[in-house]
Amino acid sequence: LKKSEDIVTRTQAQTAFDVIEEFQRRNKLELLKTPKTDEIRKYGLGSSPDEKIIGTYMLEREKNHPKLMFISNDKGARILARNAGMPIVEF
Repeated sequence: LKKSEDIVTRTQAQTAFDVIEEFQRRNKLELLKTPKTDEIRKYGLGSSPDEKIIGTYMLEREKNHPKLMFISNDKGARILARNAGMPIVEF
């Protein structure tokens, strides 16, 4: 998105990066690594990007990782996330 030809999209993407970076500086945001497909098969998940995101949540929930939420504008991914019990933030 940061290389979009649409100036509004580029500006919004840069703003999103700025917000993410500021939250990281304040130790209020941690980006998690996605697991290998084999690690999430126990949840009935496969190798699609959306399933890996859901699998990351499921694994972290087992570790009692506090305050996880899913932020996406992808309707299909939000449906999967809600089904997994993830808190959702839509934008």
